[in-house]
Amino acid sequence: MIFLIRETFDCYKNNFTIALLFGVLLIFLPIFIYASEINIEAGSILLDYSIMSKDSSSFVLSVIIILIFLLFYSTLTTLMIFAVRREISKSKTKYSILEQIEKFSFKIFAFYLILLLIIFSINFIILSNRLNIILGLVISTIIAIITYFVPQSIIIDEFSLTSALAANLDFIRRKSDYFIYALAAGFLLFLLVVIAEFIIDSIFGFGYYLTPILSAIFVVPFLESLKTVIYLSKFELLLTRKK
Repeated sequence: MIFLIRETFDCYKNNFTIALLFGVLLIFLPIFIYASEINIEAGSILLDYSIMSKDSSSFVLSVIIILIFLLFYSTLTTLMIFAVRREISKSKTKYSILEQIEKFSFKIFAFYLILLLIIFSINFIILSNRLNIILGLVISTIIAIITYFVPQSIIIDEFSLTSALAANLDFIRRKSDYFIYALAAGFLLFLLVVIAEFIIDSIFGFGYYLTPILSAIFVVPFLESLKTVIYLSKFELLLTRKK
């Protein structure tokens, strides 16, 4: 596990410029702060179900903003995963980086959009039927867990969405220990943001605005780098580099 973390830090450091590009997502911060149906908690963006009760123009505008944000996020995630894959595998493709981004980013966008719609729909149904909100949280967590490496599979294996989902599940089954490491890292990074927001808020009073920056520039790109490093372990590329 120590080797994986060290490798991830190297990849993050070597691709720090790309990590900084995630800061572009911060241009959406004022919009999300203003929009009552989009909340920011511990550096995470949460969609409120009150969006469904908005008038048609407000609803359409909110959907457009979310889609644009998702497209930016998908493109940056694609760029980070591809950069880590290229660094570790030392592979050269006949396509340029821009062609690679165009090839994969829309697949990643489609994946995140489908995931968002599924989780949103399930929780909306649960709330509409006055069921325990914990049920929605549990189902959403399970869905997020079983699709954890789908973006990595889409780009590294160059699979379609359905094939990437199958490859992701197969990897989770065969590399369950690495999978647990990745989940634990994601949890610890989220906990780090929560603690940072609490401390900064307590002392300076602006942790609410600072933690999205921490999430955008460090947590998200670092976690995607770690997931990519771990997923590439199935090709034993890391063992070769370690030697």
